[in-house]
Amino acid sequence: MFVIIEAALIGMSLNVGQREAVLGIVISVMFFVVCFAAELTSLLFKVQVIDSIISVRTRIGRCYRIHISEITKIVSETGFDKEHGQIGGITIKTANRKVEMDQTMNGFQEMAGYILEKLESGEINEAAVSVHCKKRLRKYLNDKKL
Repeated sequence: MFVIIEAALIGMSLNVGQREAVLGIVISVMFFVVCFAAELTSLLFKVQVIDSIISVRTRIGRCYRIHISEITKIVSETGFDKEHGQIGGITIKTANRKVEMDQTMNGFQEMAGYILEKLESGEINEAAVSVHCKKRLRKYLNDKKL
């Protein structure tokens, strides 16, 4: 869809006078930059689990790494997003950091399964996660949406 709109904008700017053509090209370049930035942020907004480290990259590109031994508390919450409706999320707290993640992130389901696995094996302290949060993590693991 993006390619069609971009081609149409460039095509229309070629069939008009020079002044309008410059304006059309500027608008098509701005449209390209905005679409590219939107696509790039959706690709960067992710959570990964590598060995015993949870790596989170926010929409603005900031990266956080949390070793499972640092986790002191995991909290489950729900919120409302204009684009996705009701979404669930979790907050992982350590002694000096607090990282928030939600279901729209790439890799969120895998991370929920990883946390449950580490809870069952005892690598994450059982007291760090409430019963309600465990239920939510199981739901996140099984369902893409809340």
